[in-house]
Amino acid sequence: MYVAYAIVTWLSLTAFFAVRSWSRNWSASSLNALAAGIVLLIAGYAWFLWDNEVMAKWLPFSSLMVLGNWFPIGAAAMAAVVSNRLQDQGPRRALPMGAMFCVGGFAAVYLVLGTAPRCGDLWSNDGICFQTTQKTCSAACAATLLGQYGLPASEQEMAELCFTRKGTSWKGVYRGLKLKTEGTGIKVSADKLDFDRLAKLDRPVLLQVGIQQWQSLGNAHGIELEEGWTPGTMHSVICLGVLNEDQVLIADPNPSIGVEVWPRESLDRLWRGNALYLTPEDATQTGLIGNNLRELYVAR
Repeated sequence: MYVAYAIVTWLSLTAFFAVRSWSRNWSASSLNALAAGIVLLIAGYAWFLWDNEVMAKWLPFSSLMVLGNWFPIGAAAMAAVVSNRLQDQGPRRALPMGAMFCVGGFAAVYLVLGTAPRCGDLWSNDGICFQTTQKTCSAACAATLLGQYGLPASEQEMAELCFTRKGTSWKGVYRGLKLKTEGTGIKVSADKLDFDRLAKLDRPVLLQVGIQQWQSLGNAHGIELEEGWTPGTMHSVICLGVLNEDQVLIADPNPSIGVEVWPRESLDRLWRGNALYLTPEDATQTGLIGNNLRELYVAR
């Protein structure tokens, strides 16, 4: 993480000095246009890339949550434009420039600020790690997923490795899984899947499910009353496998639920395709180790 922060700091300073040098003699209107362009680039990054699984393919490192955070670089570029735009104001331009750098600095560290919740250690007899706090469903699912490949982990350990705070970002879960699988020959993948690809994987997959806030404008209110889903509150579960075209087997970290069968309709309604899964280098281990929970359930 320290190396990643050093790289992002270097890139941010490079962006500042490069943009300031490049636009030093521009007119006020040109600098205003450049500022607008930078804002559009930051907005485009936030909309299309910030939470996109493709970032894990471009930067497949445990420090992805730092290296994939380009807001500080954008803030540094904006600080350079401010410096040139207000160069006739002398030292007074330091205040808006400093504000830009503060925004960039906060954007760089806000995901890791604070401490992980204090967790218990609650497991089912068949290997499901249950969440013991309201914020650690992702950490518990990560522990369950690792356990299916013979890698011991606890909810507390994963909450700390994944930087769980008021919740856990998928990049945080990716970090925790990368650190726990280092040197094991197991690859961590973050992907966008559809139902058919999910069925073909034939292994446990960590899914983010829930009702997006915008869905509350449609029929989400009825779903919330019927099934207890709150719009805007996301949840992590493990898909143990697709049983048939109409049913999937889900391991929910909620201790009052555990393993249950979901109709495909529910999956389609609650899942936007976000997925994290493990792939051993030895392909024969994928089905041998990764389907313990599903086989146990089917055997019942």
